[in-house]
Amino acid sequence: MAGEIQIGGTTFATESGGTVTVSNVDTATNRTNLGLGSMATQNANAVALTGGSITGTTIVPTTPFAFRNRIINGNLSNPIKQRGISTITGATGYTYDRWYYDGSTYLYQGIEDKNVNNGTYVISWEGSGINAAWKVSTDTTAGNGPDATTGFTSVSNGGTFTVNEVTEYSKHLWIRFDGTLANLDKVMVEEGTVATPFEHRPISVELSLCKRYFENLGLTYSGHWGGSKGPNASITIYYEVEKRATPDVDDATSRNAQNGNTATVEAAHITKNKFVYDLNLTTGNTGDGIHFYATNGIHVNAEL
Repeated sequence: MAGEIQIGGTTFATESGGTVTVSNVDTATNRTNLGLGSMATQNANAVALTGGSITGTTIVPTTPFAFRNRIINGNLSNPIKQRGISTITGATGYTYDRWYYDGSTYLYQGIEDKNVNNGTYVISWEGSGINAAWKVSTDTTAGNGPDATTGFTSVSNGGTFTVNEVTEYSKHLWIRFDGTLANLDKVMVEEGTVATPFEHRPISVELSLCKRYFENLGLTYSGHWGGSKGPNASITIYYEVEKRATPDVDDATSRNAQNGNTATVEAAHITKNKFVYDLNLTTGNTGDGIHFYATNGIHVNAEL
């Protein structure tokens, strides 16, 4: 028995020999006639959402909606630059916050071990002429990028890789780029298998994330000696953000005194939250003024 289904003179289905063939459903007019609307179309392996809304349905993501990106300061067209270096390849060492350049070829960012759980990650970026690679490692010397340049595995833009450490949270995840590094922008490393749009975090949040690793205090201090020459004053300096580890404090440019006097300024009692400046007047008189400042800011460095 053969037959057909028609609505408004349009044939939507025909039957012949036990086989039903459906047609003319996926046109805008006929979908409206059938009450199907235009929100979703079912393809062979996916549903394409083109408009409308979903009501009364709970969607549980497999990854967070916010703080997906494990890269810090990945918006390289508008980066945080506490060190004042104008380009990401402008010096050997850390240049833009969280980015380490080896001086010739490679640009690195280390994702701290405490933020590296086992699982599959996807990497993405904007910019042509860029190559990427990754590895996990335990680094014994802080502040100089990865201990070794070997052991990296290449990964494509939008490609995935899997971290599976026997002791989870025990190693840093290093991401390495080379090529036309001036083109690199919008860097993302996130859990999952599909790259999502770049996550723009508020600049205040991004700066706080950077300051866990490096902070430029820009300190100026004035005071008066209360006694004779020698060790007779100290001040405690608190960081804005607790550091990931006990940092190095650069006080090499922080020594100056008023009235032709000389003094030394030494950082001591350094912790993840604060340090103490010991002030020692070497020439001058009781009650003389003292003033010291950091010409390039006081750098508190706890980088990987």
